[in-house]
Amino acid sequence: MNEERLREIATSLLRDSRADVVVANDIARIHDEQHPAILVGRSGNVLARPQTKSEIARELCRTLANALA
Repeated sequence: MNEERLREIATSLLRDSRADVVVANDIARIHDEQHPAILVGRSGNVLARPQTKSEIARELCRTLANALA
């Protein structure tokens, strides 16, 4: 699945759930330590493109910290 499609799905989920951010990924692209994903913000913009679970956690923390600042 390409990034644009992931973003569309995430944006729809954001709208339906009224969440602030969604982590979207394609399970077919997850292998070993690689876990490519996109973090999508409320307006549908891509906030980050982490490549591992650790990067996902770091970017989520950064995004939430910025939202609370």
